[in-house]
Amino acid sequence: MRVLETGPLLARVQVESREGFAVRYDCYGMLPGCEVSLNVPVPTIAAHWREEATTDGERALSAITAPQGIVWGAQGLGDRVAVLTTTARDAVYRGNGAEQELSAPGGLSYAILGLVPAETAAGAVTSLLAGIAAPPRVTVGAIEERRVVEF
Repeated sequence: MRVLETGPLLARVQVESREGFAVRYDCYGMLPGCEVSLNVPVPTIAAHWREEATTDGERALSAITAPQGIVWGAQGLGDRVAVLTTTARDAVYRGNGAEQELSAPGGLSYAILGLVPAETAAGAVTSLLAGIAAPPRVTVGAIEERRVVEF
């Protein structure tokens, strides 16, 4: 494991196995969480918390409408809300106590796990979902391309 970059991107950590499987964690200073990118799709991505969920985060954030193509779910953890989201259209979210899980028959290669204060969760989650649905564009000469989640 090694830290590859620092900056607005607080840290990028990439882990590679001898067999070629690689996972990259991008942690941003402005987002209390991280992006997880895999070079080989996996059937399930799960988060396990040390504390039991106190509320169903989706119920607490019921006013939020996710952009099309975004699958997400949330668990209330005391004074915080844990959000797990992906752009895999065939994904299904499941939350159970201290566990959150995304699974997809076609596999998952990208997810975001965020942990936000409960009092600002609605605004933070709305911004997060909007950012995933319309990532920033990068202009390189005459070529304009979307941010790539594969590596």
